[in-house]
Amino acid sequence: MSENSGKDNSGEEIYEIDKNGERKLDEHGHLKQKHDLEKIAKAFEKWTKENELSF
Repeated sequence: MSENSGKDNSGEEIYEIDKNGERKLDEHGHLKQKHDLEKIAKAFEKWTKENELSF
């Protein structure tokens, strides 16, 4: 279950912050949104392999 969707209660996007308080950028120079969706996707992929499922 997602604990951080990348948005606050008002629907405003939340971005990752570095140790200097600056917003982080991804490899393409875009602001990096703070969410846990990649972690969820990897856990789902692991679960499908453990249960011998394919999509």
